Amino acid sequence: MMFQNKTAIVAGGAGGIGKEISRALESEGANVIVWDLNEDSLKDIEQDIIVSNGSLETMQVNALDYSEINKSVEQIKTNHSSVDIMVVCVGGGHDNYFVDTTEEFWRKELDYNLTTVFNCFHNVIQTMINQQNGRLLCFTSSLGGQPGMATYQVAKAGCKSLIETIAAEHGKDNITANAIMPGFVLTPYVQSSLDNEPGGKEKMEEFLQHFPLGPNTPENVARTALNILEDERLTGQVIPLR
Repeated sequence: MMFQNKTAIVAGGAGGIGKEISRALESEGANVIVWDLNEDSLKDIEQDIIVSNGSLETMQVNALDYSEINKSVEQIKTNHSSVDIMVVCVGGGHDNYFVDTTEEFWRKELDYNLTTVFNCFHNVIQTMINQQNGRLLCFTSSLGGQPGMATYQVAKAGCKSLIETIAAEHGKDNITANAIMPGFVLTPYVQSSLDNEPGGKEKMEEFLQHFPLGPNTPENVARTALNILEDERLTGQVIPLR
């Protein structure tokens, strides 16, 4: 198996893309710890894995809380002795034109999409340095230049710069840092939103015109994630999925 005896944390790992990455890592032999705030989603993924005769651990963790993450990482190190993989799937953007952006909105969007990545990566990096091995993965966005998404895009650009810098600083420690830049991903949440939105079907058809291969799915994003995490030479890169 690809990740036999490796310990992997997936932040935001109980829903959508994160859920599929958690499941894929578990199927490839990793000891997976799923972090999420949604208690119901954590119970759902636990049940899904039990049904498929697998196993993973879940923890209710707030990725915005640096000290809470620190305590959770220490607990995982006590139980598993290592942290080999950290995947951060926390994030999401909200429409707001720049002229209407308040300071509160700006800070919340940056915190949710960039500070969460810092919190997770920073709390495992020293452990990975000590191990002389580690894999870090987060997400950027293909929405650059889209009206109404200024704050979200600034945060995602920050994620790109962060993985590039970590790659430059810690390649010597056999630590890789990469990001996936998915295009339109048809998650259950997105599908539900379009189904319940007036004109949602038409909007879906418009989206699909830009994706001749069809929309991305959480499953194909998860396959890409596993390929990135397996590769010991790939680092500092943003992998686009169109």
